[in-house]
Amino acid sequence: MLLLICSTPVWAQELKDDKQPPPDPDARVHVAQIELQGLRCTEEFVVFNQLPFAAGAQVFIHEIEEGVRRLRNLAIFDRVEYRLEPALDPLDADADADAAIERELVITLVERWTILPILNFNFGGNATSFSLGVYDLNIAGRNFELGGLYRYEAGAHSAGAWYRSPSFLGQRLMRFEFELWRASVRRLIYALDGELAGGFEHRSHYALVRLAQEWTPSARTSVALRFTIDDFSLNGVPATARQAQQGQGLPQSTALAIVVLGAELGRLDQDSFLVFGQRLSLSLDVASSGFGAPQSYLSPRLNLEFFRTLPLESTFGARMTLATTNTDSQAYQFYLGGLNNVRGYGNSRFHGRSFWNANVELRVPSFNNRYFVLQHVLFADSTRVIDAPRDLFDITAASAGIGLRLIVPRVAGLLIRLDYAWTFFVPGEANFNVGSGQFF
Repeated sequence: MLLLICSTPVWAQELKDDKQPPPDPDARVHVAQIELQGLRCTEEFVVFNQLPFAAGAQVFIHEIEEGVRRLRNLAIFDRVEYRLEPALDPLDADADADAAIERELVITLVERWTILPILNFNFGGNATSFSLGVYDLNIAGRNFELGGLYRYEAGAHSAGAWYRSPSFLGQRLMRFEFELWRASVRRLIYALDGELAGGFEHRSHYALVRLAQEWTPSARTSVALRFTIDDFSLNGVPATARQAQQGQGLPQSTALAIVVLGAELGRLDQDSFLVFGQRLSLSLDVASSGFGAPQSYLSPRLNLEFFRTLPLESTFGARMTLATTNTDSQAYQFYLGGLNNVRGYGNSRFHGRSFWNANVELRVPSFNNRYFVLQHVLFADSTRVIDAPRDLFDITAASAGIGLRLIVPRVAGLLIRLDYAWTFFVPGEANFNVGSGQFF
């Protein structure tokens, strides 16, 4: 089978700055024609599929702007702008007193380079993590994503491949994902004073299928099914942790099915490197002993993200996560640390059945053009990790610091992150953190 992969050079056509005042969002126009400018690789139907109307329709300006927002959020375009011009070949308008003005809708797009090597890395939390692979966000110009990678994290090796269709079966509001993984993670269990109290390597072979449905622009639901074969060993575990874990025993090896239910309210919109909006996400993992789990358990997670664009193209961002589980198995409890949750601490430094985690950042660019952005960042992280939800009203660890972001907007996902953190409540082990992509 011949697989066509297409991508657009980073020197794609520039957009002209349009100084016209913004139109009234409640004004109504008759979109007689739709013209697309700037497409070099992407098929036209990808763009038309994101518009909630077709040529010949009478629409409000806010409906046009909703379609433009959807195009920006696809991540395959660096910039998307539109303008309304007198129709060159207008269609007949409805003969009523409220008839809309006939216009030609011109949408100008700058495509991103979407065939990308994966060179993700994190140095921090007394651990090294990196990923090597390749993926394309826009296979054959049809907005399908296909990728594969190898990942190393703190001594454990993983590999996986995935396929994602943001508009499954041509349905603008339906998303499909399929993933195959051979994943390993090394868990070190610490006492609060930082002494090793155990550890194990968790190996999983799993397949994941997810289907998501958008009901309104700010409401979505999803359902996923994960089939996994898990086993555990002491490979690579330090001697102190190995000895402690041998006294406790390893988690039980198993094959199980996990159902993951999800819901989202709100939306995060993107415009080049800027992110704005708010999103509340709820997920529920359900595992049953009747389908292989050592014990039936529930694991709900609530996540709130909030972003606002400030003057000088600055961004204020905040993330709050709250989760709990009723499983006694260490393998399916929560592990938080400096790589992903609270900067300045060791990887998986804290673990328990329940946690909350909060992160805030102020991102201020000092240099910004269409090819390179330099952001300066102030941040604060905090977390509480415990075994009983009633003990959540306290802080286990916190940090604050400064950072830099080196961003290439024309290349999807190309961002280098450098952070330095000062820790509080519990002494930290890894103040310096380097990675790719925003921390959240």
